[in-house]
Amino acid sequence: MVISCIADPQRAETRIRTGLSLAESLDTDLVVLTSVRPGDARSIARQLSSAAIDSLLDICRELRVELQLFCSDDQLEPISGWVDEQLAAGETIDAVLIGEPGIFMKSGFLDRFQRRHPELPVYQVDDSGIMKPVQQERFLA
Repeated sequence: MVISCIADPQRAETRIRTGLSLAESLDTDLVVLTSVRPGDARSIARQLSSAAIDSLLDICRELRVELQLFCSDDQLEPISGWVDEQLAAGETIDAVLIGEPGIFMKSGFLDRFQRRHPELPVYQVDDSGIMKPVQQERFLA
């Protein structure tokens, strides 16, 4: 399985297409993970009906990839928890894709994710779809 973590739905299409290409080359599935911030029902409804989320849903439908949408203040917890569940169920995670420095970097997502899942290969995908492996040693010191 290949996982694409989406922090910014407006910049998701390239990462999803790159993830799908990788998944197809490995003969496995792509799963897209993203999160909205909790709040009152109206706040969540606004986020879920935003153009960015609509676009993300459209891309996932068009490419026929699974989308897991979470609601949390901390993006790491639901994503990492979902990964834990998949690993416990015997799933193989071949790659985790994230975007270039942005929301995930500012929140410490990448550092914390790699501490929690040091065995998983993580790649940053730039806006042109180029994948670069993340150097784990930098984060695990």
